[in-house]
Amino acid sequence: MLLLALLSLLSSWNALADVTVDAVADTAVDAAADIAAVVRPVAQEFRFQDGGAAIFYTLDRVGGRVPSLPADSMSQPDHLVFVIAGAGCRSMGSLLPDYFTGLDGERFPIRILILQKRYIAPRADGQHCSDAFVEADHPSQWLADQREFIERQLALHLQQQQKQQQQRRRDQHSRIVLMGISEGAEPASLLALQLPVSHVVLLSHSGLAPLNLYRQLAADYPHMREGWRVVSAALSAAQPDQAQRIHGRSWRYWSESARVQPSSALLAWNRPVLIGAGEADPLVPVQALHALQKQFADAENPHLTVRIFPDADHGLRSKNRNYLPDFMHQIELWLDDAHGIETH
Repeated sequence: MLLLALLSLLSSWNALADVTVDAVADTAVDAAADIAAVVRPVAQEFRFQDGGAAIFYTLDRVGGRVPSLPADSMSQPDHLVFVIAGAGCRSMGSLLPDYFTGLDGERFPIRILILQKRYIAPRADGQHCSDAFVEADHPSQWLADQREFIERQLALHLQQQQKQQQQRRRDQHSRIVLMGISEGAEPASLLALQLPVSHVVLLSHSGLAPLNLYRQLAADYPHMREGWRVVSAALSAAQPDQAQRIHGRSWRYWSESARVQPSSALLAWNRPVLIGAGEADPLVPVQALHALQKQFADAENPHLTVRIFPDADHGLRSKNRNYLPDFMHQIELWLDDAHGIETH
């Protein structure tokens, strides 16, 4: 597997994160080979209140089980999935729409919205991240940008529904879903506490705090220990050099990441969470997933569902099988099965 083959060559967290992008890309390419050619979504620009901008993509998924719905209602599905992508500056544009094969809207119309980080161009291949990208690539910026985008999209969505005056009877509550992919699971977990979200999906993440994960990886893989030492020294310095780049990322990224606690946020949120992970993914230790399950059980929180795919890597791909479409389909079944869940 690609990720495991490269793992022995890695010497920093940033390199490890780059492999995440490659694994995602390889998985999407394999999925694309099995389906017919489709029209790729066009990148749109979202302008933030501070004058900055980022691109986003919209995918509408309407399957064969909604023929009785009025045609105009299909343009405004009740169910929205906001996707937060992982590390690096590669655009997801080249992976769409194939990446979400399996989440097809067979049971109900679904709209998928993906806001990229600032300074990612529509065709960016992730090989070189600009200085502007690195400076803006930190948790507080992710949270502010995603929250502004999601709040505005929800407001527009409500306005459109009111204009259309939809007459169909709704057999289930609307789902407002946050999906975090790899590093994107961290802001997704925190934003669940700040937004009217009904469900959270984490793909290739264990809920571990990012620095706790790095510490654990450094303990497991000797070649990563020096990298961890550098990060620890930079963060513990009495007078830190805030202009310093550490493993290709800003000091601010590392400083803010030290305060990110996804599992605590999910436990406090206390609503349905679905996690999909590969059994052979070194970035998502299986024991960490079991520890998260125990945390939920100890807190008498019944809302965690974990799916572990055998021999699969960070892109949910094993030697003989691509599990990503399977997981996407499981998301749809899980959303349909969670009756009675309302947004807060």
